[in-house]
Amino acid sequence: MKKYDDMSTEELNNEIKRLKDLLEEVIEEREMIFSTTGIHRSVQYHVVKYETEINEIKENIDHISRLAEGRAAM
Repeated sequence: MKKYDDMSTEELNNEIKRLKDLLEEVIEEREMIFSTTGIHRSVQYHVVKYETEINEIKENIDHISRLAEGRAAM
């Protein structure tokens, strides 16, 4: 996550917004996929895929939020 270290506070806040939008899209996609009937094939793969992606996005949001807060406090 070093790529975020050189960003300005404004860039960090924009990245947080982008990631939150992405998180919402992934969650909506996951819900749509799992609400589809007949999706019994490779369901475990999809569960792991979405949970991994969602967790990575949340970790990035948390990391960037801490960076932005630290810079704002300066």
